[in-house]
Amino acid sequence: MQQKIDGLLVPKLRFPEFWDAGEWEEKMLGDCLDYLQPTEYLVTSTNYDDKYKTPVLTAGKTFVLGYTNEIRGVFEKNLPVIIFDDFTTSSKYVDFPFKAKSSAMKILLARDSVNIKFFYELMQLIKYEVGIHGRHWISTFSKLRVTVPTLPEQQKIADCLSSISDQITLEAQKLDTLKVHKKGLMQQLFPAEGETLPKLRFPEFQDSGEWEEKILGSICDYWNGASHEGSVTENGQYYLISLNSIDINGNLKSDMKRLSNTDKSLQKNDLVMVLSDVAYGSFLGLTDIIPNDHFVLNQRMAGLRLKKSISGNVSFLRTFINFNQKYFKKNGQGSSQLNLSKSLPKSK
Repeated sequence: MQQKIDGLLVPKLRFPEFWDAGEWEEKMLGDCLDYLQPTEYLVTSTNYDDKYKTPVLTAGKTFVLGYTNEIRGVFEKNLPVIIFDDFTTSSKYVDFPFKAKSSAMKILLARDSVNIKFFYELMQLIKYEVGIHGRHWISTFSKLRVTVPTLPEQQKIADCLSSISDQITLEAQKLDTLKVHKKGLMQQLFPAEGETLPKLRFPEFQDSGEWEEKILGSICDYWNGASHEGSVTENGQYYLISLNSIDINGNLKSDMKRLSNTDKSLQKNDLVMVLSDVAYGSFLGLTDIIPNDHFVLNQRMAGLRLKKSISGNVSFLRTFINFNQKYFKKNGQGSSQLNLSKSLPKSK
């Protein structure tokens, strides 16, 4: 996990008080971390409720599945710990009492001279590609060799990284607050369904009259994407916008597939819209603005372009469509997968 610098096994960056502390020592993970099976800490009922006290955890992306009122089998001793998904090898740092959902999880505990937070951060640097389906802690991870400093240096590094994590959490909370504030403003700045005037209006537009209702197809040219999967290449100059290219906030992601050649690229300031969604309609109808001419639409996506005869603002149109996403959810067709009719955005 470290490299040799001037013949020594040390990190590139080190706190001043440890410059003369010598090399880090190579150890196996299993010699530093003990493990427990979660059997006695498994939740028996999935009737979760936010009013309950004890979180039910998974080591996957969801992390907190819900909250339970079960009082037996709560893991609350030897905290903090690392929970490790034995199948996916993902892990989470936990410093509060919890119950577990899956038996396919290991609870990792610190042995002597081990700072558990340091080892959690260290494990995030391990590059391991899961191949065959199996239990990976005993068979693989416990046997991995890592380089480790003394306990005081572990503590110093853990404290430093924890302070950054705390700042990230604080900024995330601020962002959530701003999102709630924005949503409240949008509900007042846009007319409610069936109305033609917003509740809140800027002073200079107080006497500007009612908003005018128009069919989307009357102000936008519209077209559907097509399958381009056969033209995907690693270093193509065009980005392929697919169903998973837009996040839950309606923003284009950066990790898209690429195409080398195409004659069907989008133009800067075009809008792209999701026409199909398997996540209970959460993404249906979401739009974003294309930043340049190097994007292409895959199937089940739609393109919208303001007509040349229309004097409009594409940012406003995008915000208005995303604000009214519930309309698209309501008009989605299908059971396991919701789909918008190809003609719907043109006629509503």
